[in-house]
Amino acid sequence: PPARWFARCKEADATGQYAQAADFCSSFLKTAGKSAEKYESAQFFLANALDRLGLHHGAVEYYFQVANTRRTPELLPRAVRALEQLYLSRPIDEDMILRDLIGETDFGELPDELNDFVHYWQGLTNLFRGLDEWANERFTRLNRRGYYYYLAIYASGVRLLHADPVAQQGHRLPGELPR
Repeated sequence: PPARWFARCKEADATGQYAQAADFCSSFLKTAGKSAEKYESAQFFLANALDRLGLHHGAVEYYFQVANTRRTPELLPRAVRALEQLYLSRPIDEDMILRDLIGETDFGELPDELNDFVHYWQGLTNLFRGLDEWANERFTRLNRRGYYYYLAIYASGVRLLHADPVAQQGHRLPGELPR
């Protein structure tokens, strides 16, 4: 029965037996319907197990599902944090995960430490689409001492130079000191 598979999945995850956790979560997901109460939690545990086993692409897929459906609000920050950690540590599908999910989704309230990651990708997505004002609005929300703030300055500078290098002479980049 699905309830037993889920209990075994959680237990295996808690004890670091990630191959077993992945197997139990997979069994739960196959036997329980998508409307099952713990379905999204099982996806999260499966993503964690796959990540710990080095199967990062599979982990990204399941973290994406958890963050995209948002049926279990307490898992959303954990899934977004895991996606950020995977983004920072290895190549992932930026179009699907970062631009389509993070860049276009209103997540509501997230913990402060995740806001910069989300605002940066939302701003970058807007920048790629030529929505410079919306991009700047997202970029101004970034922590001025944070990693993503400097990425935003770089991205804005590249966009500015790409748009028209001669016409933009003398234009200040976000965060640039006045002359």
